[in-house]
Amino acid sequence: ELLELKTELSLKDQRLKILTQNAPLVFLIIDAKTGDILFFSNNMIIDLCEINLNKFYTTMNLYKLVSNSEDLRRLLGNIEEGNSISNENIKVLLQNGKEKWWSINASRVDFDGMDTIIVAITDITKQKEQEKKLEEAYYQIQRQNEELKQAQEELQIANEQLSEAHTSLEDSMKYAKKVQQSILFPIDKVKEVFSNYDIGILFRPHSYVSGDFIWVDEKDDYVYIGVCDATGHGAGGAIMAILGNFALREAFKKLKSPEDLGQMLYDAHTLMLEQLNMKKAKMNADGFDAIVMAFPKIANKPIIKAYASAAKTPLIVVQNNKFNLYKPETHPIGFVWNHNYEWNYTTETIDIDETTAVYLITDGFISQHGLIETEAGKQELKFGKKRMEQTIMKIHNKPAEEQVRILDKLLDHWKGNLPQTDDITVVVIKRK
Repeated sequence: ELLELKTELSLKDQRLKILTQNAPLVFLIIDAKTGDILFFSNNMIIDLCEINLNKFYTTMNLYKLVSNSEDLRRLLGNIEEGNSISNENIKVLLQNGKEKWWSINASRVDFDGMDTIIVAITDITKQKEQEKKLEEAYYQIQRQNEELKQAQEELQIANEQLSEAHTSLEDSMKYAKKVQQSILFPIDKVKEVFSNYDIGILFRPHSYVSGDFIWVDEKDDYVYIGVCDATGHGAGGAIMAILGNFALREAFKKLKSPEDLGQMLYDAHTLMLEQLNMKKAKMNADGFDAIVMAFPKIANKPIIKAYASAAKTPLIVVQNNKFNLYKPETHPIGFVWNHNYEWNYTTETIDIDETTAVYLITDGFISQHGLIETEAGKQELKFGKKRMEQTIMKIHNKPAEEQVRILDKLLDHWKGNLPQTDDITVVVIKRK
C-alpha cells in the first residue's frame, strides 16, 4: 500500500510539473512572513521580473524582486489563514524601472506547520495597455458624437429656417454678409491700423457668412491683430464669430501690456464660457481658435519686438530664409473637457527684422481638397501643411499683397471644380 501510494504521489507530482511548466502563469509558494520563495513552478518568474538567473537565485524573495514591495506585501499579508484572493490586479515596479500589471490569485495555508502563501501570478500588462487604448478611443468617440450631435442640431435649425423663409433667404444672407464683414472683417481698418507695415489679406468665406474673423485694435505704442476661426461655418459659425469678437474686445480692455497677450486670451476664454453658460459644463466644443499678435506702431529699428499668443492656431514666421513654426496651446477658446477649462495661454516674443515675414492662417487653406493625378487615376487630397510650408518658402521674399495674389490663384488651381470645404483666411505681415 505504501509503494502504491508513493507511486501515485510521484505521478501527481510529475503531472503538476508538466501543467505548471506549460501554464501561462507563475506559480509560487512563499513564506507568509518574509516573502521568501519556497517553491516555484517554472522559469517564467525570471521573465516576469526581467531579472537574470544568478540574481534571482541570490534573491529568492518575491518582495525583493519589485521596487514597490509595500503594495504587494500589503495585498498578500492581509490574507487570513485559510482564505484566498482571486484576480486581484496590482501595478508593480520592477527593479529595472519598468512598470507592469500582475493579476494575482493566492491562498494562505498551513504547510507542515509553516505559514505559507500559495501564489499564482499572470502578467496582464498588455491587456491593461489595450484597456487604456480602448478607454482613450471611447472618449474620442464620445467627443466626436457630441460634435456630431451639435452639427445635427445646427442642420435641423438651418433646415427649419430654410423652409420658413425660402424666398427671402438669399437677400437676407447678402445683407448679413455685408453687416458681418463690416464688423468682423474690417479690411480697411486693418490696413489703416497697420499703415506702417506691409500687409496682405486673403479672405474667402465658405458661404455668405463666415466663421473666420479678424480682430484689430491699438493701444499705447502697439497695434494688435487677431485671426480667428469659430466653430463651424455658415450661419452657426457666424454667430460664434460674433460672440468671439465680443469676447476679444472685452478682454482687450483689461490688457495692460502686449506681454500679457496670453492672459488676454484666457480672459476671452472665460468670457466665452459665460456667454455660452458653459462654466459648469462637463463638455463644450463650441468656441474659436485664435492667433493674436502685437506690433510696435512705429517700426524704425533694425530689430523690433512683436508678441504673440495662440489657441490651437500655429504662428508661422520666416526669417533669414528659415521657416519657423510656433506651436500653440492645443485648447481652443471656450473649450471644456471633463469640467476642466483652466488652460494656460502663453505669450511668445518674436524678433522682427527686415527679412521677416509673419503668417496668420486659419486651417481652411490647409484642409482644402484638390484632385491630384496619380498612377491609379485622380486622387482627392488635402492641400496639407507640408505643401503650405513649401509654398511660403517660395514666395516669402515678395511684397505681402503679391504673396496674397499668388496664394489666391494657387487656391483656385488646387481646388479646381471641387467645393470649398471651410472658411479661408490668410494674413501676411512684413516690414515696409
